Amino acid sequence: FYEKLYALLVPSIFMAKHRAKFFELLDSCLRSPLLPAYLAAAFVKKLSRLSILVPPSGALVIMALIHNLLRRHPSINCL
Repeated sequence: FYEKLYALLVPSIFMAKHRAKFFELLDSCLRSPLLPAYLAAAFVKKLSRLSILVPPSGALVIMALIHNLLRRHPSINCL
């Protein structure tokens, strides 16, 4: 499941019609405290790289997602 979710994170998702709902669902999927730290770190790194390629409004959404992931998984704060 997480591999397919990871593959959906491309710059064109910010041009999609239902991007707000997508990011709500992404946040809810990554909210689980049972999510391993290495998966959370992988998503943080992917989102960080993606924030460079998207419009500024999209980068703000990404920064909020990254902040939430770092708060939920303090073991990856070294990133």
